[in-house]
Formats: sequence, C-alpha cells, structure tokens
Amino acid sequence: MKRMIITHGDVDGILSAVIAIRRLGESELKFSGPSSIDKALSKVNGVDELLILDIGLNRSKLERVEAELRRLAGSGCKIYWCDHHRWDDESSSRLSELIELRLKPSQSNARLVLEWLGGDDFERELVEIADDADTGKYALEISRLYNAISMSERMKVKLIRRLVEGSLIDDELEEFGRRKLLNLESQVREALRRVRVEVTHEGRRFCVIDIRAGGPGSLIARKASEDLGADFCFVFNCKRFSLYAGRMKEIDLRAVCESYGGGGHPYACGGRIKLSLLKRLACRFLWRFYIPKEIKSIIDNIKSSL
Repeated sequence: MKRMIITHGDVDGILSAVIAIRRLGESELKFSGPSSIDKALSKVNGVDELLILDIGLNRSKLERVEAELRRLAGSGCKIYWCDHHRWDDESSSRLSELIELRLKPSQSNARLVLEWLGGDDFERELVEIADDADTGKYALEISRLYNAISMSERMKVKLIRRLVEGSLIDDELEEFGRRKLLNLESQVREALRRVRVEVTHEGRRFCVIDIRAGGPGSLIARKASEDLGADFCFVFNCKRFSLYAGRMKEIDLRAVCESYGGGGHPYACGGRIKLSLLKRLACRFLWRFYIPKEIKSIIDNIKSSL
C-alpha cells in the first residue's frame, strides 16, 4: 500500500508526521500549509492512503480543496485529515462527506495524532515538545532547537528520519540548531529596533513588526510583547501578516485573519496581503521608505476591530 502524508512544516507538523510514520509505517512525506494545500493536493496521484496533518482550511480554499479530495476519493484513495485549528461549519460538513475528518481544539496537532493512533513514552515526549512549540512558549530547549532546524528543508528531513528511528537529536542536528539559534537571536535584536507600538480604539497596545528584511516573526513578537508590554503583535512582510497574542492571552485574533483569507488559532493566526506586482516589488526593495496602503489599511482595521 502506498501512503502519503501532507503536513505543516513547523515543529508541530513535523512531530505529527513522525508519530504517524512510527505508528503506521513507511510513508511519502510532503510539506504544505493553509495557503498551498489545494496545490499540494492537485499533485497527489497514485496513492492508496493520504493523511493531512496540522493544516487548517481557509474558507477561500474550500472549493478547490473539495474538488481535489473528490478526485482522490474517486480513485479509491482513503483520506484522513487531522487538525486542531478552527474550521467553519460549512467546510467541515462538506468535507466530512468525502473523507474521515478529525477536528478538535488542542495545544498541538501532535496530541491529536497521539490520541488517534496511540504511542509509547517516546511519542508522548514528542507531544510535550509540540505543545511547548505550538503554544509559542518555547520553554524547552529542544523545542527551540527543533524550531531552528525546521527552517532548513534539508535538516528538517534529517530530523524527521532521526525521530522516526527513535532519537531526539544527533550531533549534526544539534550543532546546526545552535548556530541557527544564534543567528535568529541576532535577527530578533535587529528587528526590535524597528518595532513601533500602536493602540487600538479599545485601548489595547500592539506592536507593529516589519520583517520585510527577514527574521523569525513569532520569536520577535514574543520578545517584543515581553519587553514592551504589548497585548498582541502584528507582524508583516509583503505577502502575509500574522497576529500573535502577547500579555492578553484571552484575546481572539482569528476574525481579523479570516477576513483576509487566512485563519489559525485564537492566539496566533495569519492572513494574506494582496498587492499588485509593482507594489510587491516596491514593498520588497524600498522597505525602509515605503509601506503600501494595503498594509496600512490592515493596521487601521486592527485598531478599529480589536
């Protein structure tokens, strides 16, 4: 039987896939996300079983994803989708007619995979790491190392192989992760110099973080929230933006992200920034001097809605 797993490329997605492979056996592995899952599915052919892990469904992708799942199901492929993000009722209802859909809020998707497929002490340890990473705490050194490693496609694949074999890390992966962490810390310090604080109409403080020059958005947001006492952070480049809860953990940021074709968790979500080609080029190369009005409009929307 030919099995394929399509999973998110972050720490939680990696560990979700590792648990599935350890429990089910050899599987072809592909990485995707909410913004590209329709394209990833369109390239799937000749598989008997497909698992989709830790990938939420943006409402704007429903029609295309449904068509691809219908095609695959029609070819005899058994499809499972396990996810811990929030789905709208229509999407979950329509897709549940085609596939086995496992949706449940959880600290991490890896925890759902463990509940579904079972596991031993090693899998349970992986879930603790996934919980730490996907809630943005990063209290564990190993989750910080995994996050750094996940930024390299080659090293990410090597990490998965080692984890499937039952080893948390090896010398090469640890050395790479520590070097990458040092580089990320430098990027965080540089980005913090450009952070500005805004206030919503309801009096909530939020950081505006420009990562068009690069940098780990979630790590910068976490540090900015700690240092500047922000309730949440708005992080953007020229294609996408993210919102991360800061000191105000009970805030629900999803409505803003969903209104821009995105989604995610209440405390961490993302949306799309639609720019013309000319504006995208100007946004990228003139980033020190130019912010497109579309990005300014998102900031204004955040001020009025949060």
